[in-house]
Amino acid sequence: MTSYLVLEAPDGADPQGLSTRFVADRFSWLGFIVPWIWLGANRLWLFAVLAILLQILAGALSTVSGFEVAGALCALTLALLTGFEGRNLLIRHLTAKGWETKDIIVAPDLATAETIHFSMTADEPSPETAVVKPEWKTSSQGVSRLADSDAAGLFQFDFSGRR
Repeated sequence: MTSYLVLEAPDGADPQGLSTRFVADRFSWLGFIVPWIWLGANRLWLFAVLAILLQILAGALSTVSGFEVAGALCALTLALLTGFEGRNLLIRHLTAKGWETKDIIVAPDLATAETIHFSMTADEPSPETAVVKPEWKTSSQGVSRLADSDAAGLFQFDFSGRR
């Protein structure tokens, strides 16, 4: 099961849910393999440029004799940080822009998380679709003799459905 953080845009939620964003709290494989592409795809431009520069520096460091392992470790560290903490960075970036955290949902996949969230936030039914509740009238007219003689309350309804 994965935890999904539900974020709504600064201008509020729209009825169709198009301004609602679900961010999964899990490892990002694309962020691990190519950090700068994952950061750029999530519009974290400054961090994407920094990731490119750090990868170039790590590659240049690994060509210097005696620093091959240090360059590889720097590149691996960047990949691990982006894979594990990239989504946290995305959440912090969105909340700094005014997005509001609305809910945390645990679900097996994104479709289930969306279904759970939007079913919980559904508005009350409109008056046209609301269920009409019957009016119960308590009167002693038409009550069967069997119900009158029932002291224990075993027969609460008579045969025509009245109380």
